[in-house]
Amino acid sequence: MASSVGKKGGTAEPQDGGHTAEPTLTPVPVGGSSTHGLTVDWGDQEPGVMRRRTQRFRGLRKGKTDTSDLRQNQLLLRLDKLLYDGPNENGLAAKAALKARRDYERTVVSWTEDAVVNLCPDCTKPFGMLRRKHHCRLCGSIICADCSLGLELDVCLKMLADSGVAIAGGKGDKANRQVKVTPDHAFRVCDTCVQICQKTMVSQQVQKEAEEKQKKRHVVLKMHDLLMKELAAIEERLPIYTKVAFSILRGNQLERYEWAAMERETISRQFKALDDVSQKIKVFNTASADPNSNSVRVQANIRRRIQEYLQQNMLTLVKLPDPREVERQLRERDARLAAEKEAKAAARAAAAAAAA
Repeated sequence: MASSVGKKGGTAEPQDGGHTAEPTLTPVPVGGSSTHGLTVDWGDQEPGVMRRRTQRFRGLRKGKTDTSDLRQNQLLLRLDKLLYDGPNENGLAAKAALKARRDYERTVVSWTEDAVVNLCPDCTKPFGMLRRKHHCRLCGSIICADCSLGLELDVCLKMLADSGVAIAGGKGDKANRQVKVTPDHAFRVCDTCVQICQKTMVSQQVQKEAEEKQKKRHVVLKMHDLLMKELAAIEERLPIYTKVAFSILRGNQLERYEWAAMERETISRQFKALDDVSQKIKVFNTASADPNSNSVRVQANIRRRIQEYLQQNMLTLVKLPDPREVERQLRERDARLAAEKEAKAAARAAAAAAAA
């Protein structure tokens, strides 16, 4: 393509149907700043080749960033919100405080829907009547009681203080913030989030205090596990015993009377164990505790539910007849069977004699 230079102030015409304008050279007065006394007017130019470097930059940054630290900071910020930015529970009634707290916790992190999780993701054990679902307050996942624990208020505060993250107790208005939860409140947290957050617990004393608090909770959990085992054993024995006991009362399966009597004694002992363990759970470590605290309420609820279960099942346990009555029925049955056998034999003999 040939190039042409227009007159002063003119523009170059495109040649051969081209779309790019040729530059126009314009003389510059003496004292101007352009090189060699000329200035170049390039006209309208099409944009050149563009390349996005965002993804490459993200890849390089990801390779040099410790994701565990990012995750740790994220969990600590959520913990800070749970402590300082939630509803003020002090002065509220127990039920009102619990509802307000639950509603706010769902805004900090979205909770996994109960319907989509059937197994605990940590221990892979199925959820059911004996294994309840719990939500982690830091990540929102569903876990069982064995794969989670409750972070006490003082432990949470020390974790934030030792973290080095400028959140709780910082400068400005954050330094004057007030904790919104009650002193006995404990946040349900999964073991995975605890392991991530424990990186901040530099002080061995903090770790020791957390372990001591968990030991007390483990006592209640162990008693609760024992309670659930006894309950499961009763639920397995009771339907079979009830069926056999009603059959004996109707005069059937009398030969199973001894088994039924032993089974009834075993079930009665298990009922007694349920009563004793639930009473221990109710009074454990509650002498100096706040009567309105979560732990005291939970332990009292466990006792109340076991009492209701005992009223529905122990008091209605089917009674077996008197052993002497069973022996009399057995003798009558044996005599009846013997008489029927003799009658059949006599009938066969009479039929044979008639045939002869």
